[in-house]
Amino acid sequence: MNKTTYIPRWNQEVFDIVQKCLEEGKKIIKRDTDFVRILTGSRSKRIRDQGYQINFSTYGLLKGYQRYYLKAVVNLLLKERVNDLASCIVLIGNEGNERNIGTLLEFLSHEDGNVRRLTCSALGKIGSYIAEKPLIGMLFDPEPQVRQCAIKALGKVGTEYSLPILRRIVISQKEKDYNIAAAKEAVTKIQKRNDNSENKN
Repeated sequence: MNKTTYIPRWNQEVFDIVQKCLEEGKKIIKRDTDFVRILTGSRSKRIRDQGYQINFSTYGLLKGYQRYYLKAVVNLLLKERVNDLASCIVLIGNEGNERNIGTLLEFLSHEDGNVRRLTCSALGKIGSYIAEKPLIGMLFDPEPQVRQCAIKALGKVGTEYSLPILRRIVISQKEKDYNIAAAKEAVTKIQKRNDNSENKN
């Protein structure tokens, strides 16, 4: 059986235990293999050092289960959670309430690139200058589509402060063409806002 394409049969008890483990560890565990180690009661040095077996009520409850089976269940539920989170981020952005910015900023460091991408987009939709510096930080994200959404968001919330790094992107030899185009547009938008502000004063 190919482990990479294996889809676990439904077992409500196993799924409930895995779900509880994910909930208990969502803030401190990043690796799916560590979730599996906890579920099977692993005594590996990594688990001992972290003290996971002390902190988790699910420790060892699925001892004896095949690890690749449990890993498939963990990945399945993690994917569902990411999809739910992505939908929530889109709704927050569409709502446009500045009070939700603090919540969104936490997702900029999420391990899933799509979550980071949607978060940048949502911050742009809300349109608050509070998000400017965090969005500048996302211009160094390893995924080009995340950078693209950060650039576009800065076109909506950026100030004079954002212009130097956006101009560096415009002349970059390494950046994707679509990000260079987005940076040019963002610079134009920021300059236009600045000009309009000066004219009003």
